[in-house]
Amino acid sequence: MARIAVVTENDAVWALTAWERALPLLAHEGHVVAGIWAVEPKLSRYRGKAIALWYLKRLGLFTFGKLAAFACLHRAARWWRQRPMTLEAMARAYGLPYFETASPNDAELVSWLRAEKVEVLLITVGHILLPEVLGAVRVGVINKHAGLLPANKGLWPYFWAVVKGLPQGVSYHRVNEKVDAGALLLRHSQIPEVALRSMIAYYAYVYGLFGQHMAKAVEMLLQHETVQGSGEDASPSPLPDAQAFATFREKGGVVMRISDLGLAVSLLDNA
Repeated sequence: MARIAVVTENDAVWALTAWERALPLLAHEGHVVAGIWAVEPKLSRYRGKAIALWYLKRLGLFTFGKLAAFACLHRAARWWRQRPMTLEAMARAYGLPYFETASPNDAELVSWLRAEKVEVLLITVGHILLPEVLGAVRVGVINKHAGLLPANKGLWPYFWAVVKGLPQGVSYHRVNEKVDAGALLLRHSQIPEVALRSMIAYYAYVYGLFGQHMAKAVEMLLQHETVQGSGEDASPSPLPDAQAFATFREKGGVVMRISDLGLAVSLLDNA
């Protein structure tokens, strides 16, 4: 058993779905969640509305519109099924303290981690954690990465795996001061073909398994066990530019298909 804290981007689709799946499993294993901290979304150097503008510029109006429809349909399904609409509402439903801050590196969060004697910190953020945060946790910090580490570090791992011809998979690892470079706790590479039809289908699959994978990663961390990675240990990938998107499409890559809209609803199944 461990005293756990969650730091996640304030996202009402993917992050909310992920933690809806994970919190009951963590409680079932006897872990105690001290609180949930939501931080502002960050995509490389972009924040706030600049993130949406980057998506619109790089993906084009049609794909951007499909992604917006996906988010709206998911939100409508949440409302219809009377599920929490925000991370704060989810935390309230589980009786957990909830906080918001601009960055996971804020001094207030660091002080809170120490005061609450947090042993394991679980993150789903696009921020790089500073040593002060890493040092405030007694056992370690765990991150999900939607690529097979140590290859394919950095941003948009599904995209770059297609571009580079690398296998798809998901990794859970200890966080250190480098990007996606900590010891591996879990790797999952058995991805069904249907989940490889698009980036959205792939992430729906990854987040569908998030709860059980994160619970297993916590167990591995507490038992001081690791797994071996495979593939070249390359530098972290950046956000893709226009040329990279052209290569992605040439190699059959798809960000989202119209048929993926149904996944916006099925994300709520068994969560």
